[in-house]
Amino acid sequence: RETREHFSNAPRRSVWTVYLFFLTDVAVIVGGVIEHHIIQEVNPRLFLLGILMVVGKVALKRWSMNTLGEHYNVHIVIGESHKVIKSGPYKHVRHPAYLARLLSMIGIPLMLNAFLVLLTVATLDLIFILVRIQLEERELLGKLGHEYASYMKRTWAIVPFRGLFVKSRFD
Repeated sequence: RETREHFSNAPRRSVWTVYLFFLTDVAVIVGGVIEHHIIQEVNPRLFLLGILMVVGKVALKRWSMNTLGEHYNVHIVIGESHKVIKSGPYKHVRHPAYLARLLSMIGIPLMLNAFLVLLTVATLDLIFILVRIQLEERELLGKLGHEYASYMKRTWAIVPFRGLFVKSRFD
């Protein structure tokens, strides 16, 4: 769904996050396989949990993309026709695609019994996600104003469970 125009309209301060996400994607897979090869252990329960998390990731990401429709983009680009979406997964969290990403960043190392990768790469990815959310929400607030600010007050950023993440830095 990306076009050269979308990419050129993306704020330069956020384009680097796409590259960081790519690097953590590669690191979780390559690092997980290497760690699994060294340990050569499989915990069937963790393997199953990891598979369920990755399947959940795919389902949640697809649901998020379908809900956003033409407005879904890997870059932070807020167009004139954008509006606050409050349906689908966005009824519960503001950034379900990032929650989906976290599911795979935890699920893949669990499948591979790669706890060092889980601790390092998933933690790095969480930091990148939190930075990306700040950049994205700054753009959304700038374009959508009070309606988005009101939505922020009613929904959690990533995890729809009280107390795990701060609702909004902009409150």
